[in-house]
Amino acid sequence: MENNKLYLYHRASGIKTLGPGLRYAIWTQGCIHNCKNCIAPDTHPLDKNGYWLSVEELYLEIEESIKKENLRGITISGGEPFLQVSPLVKLIKMLKEKTKLDIICFTGFDYSQLKNKKDENTKYILANIDILIDGKYVEEKNENNYLRGSSNQNMIFLSERYKKYENDMKNLKNRNIEIMWINDREIFIAGIPYKESGDKY
Repeated sequence: MENNKLYLYHRASGIKTLGPGLRYAIWTQGCIHNCKNCIAPDTHPLDKNGYWLSVEELYLEIEESIKKENLRGITISGGEPFLQVSPLVKLIKMLKEKTKLDIICFTGFDYSQLKNKKDENTKYILANIDILIDGKYVEEKNENNYLRGSSNQNMIFLSERYKKYENDMKNLKNRNIEIMWINDREIFIAGIPYKESGDKY
């Protein structure tokens, strides 16, 4: 992986389904977890389906979105963002230095796994994001939790920003999706679909 570029599957501004308020959402390309019935299987391959974008270009795009929309935060999903920690650190540093946006990050790793990693990049990310959603998706534990695909996943508040809302956010059973076109033939779903009683996914 390159240090100054992120390998992305998709990115979009004005997303309402992946955290509080309007958000700029980033989906990284590449995942090693292979969760059964993952909502985004196209993001799994490590060497196809994605495109490279420099951290600087991405930040400038976010900056433009801040001017045009009342963005509250950034959501980083995937794929697996923690497979690209070096460019991710560069992006987060720019966001922390130049904006007031909150940062939510999804990962298939457990928080304990990430905390035990020795590299400074992972430590920096954990110290500078507001909420981490950790753990693999487990289909049998899909209970319509807010921002979590399954109940084994944890919503970990790593800053004080949303701490006073922690209980409310953890107990929400509220999900929505947004459907957008990637190109003339493909659509992309942002958010976590609501599971109806009897659904198998």
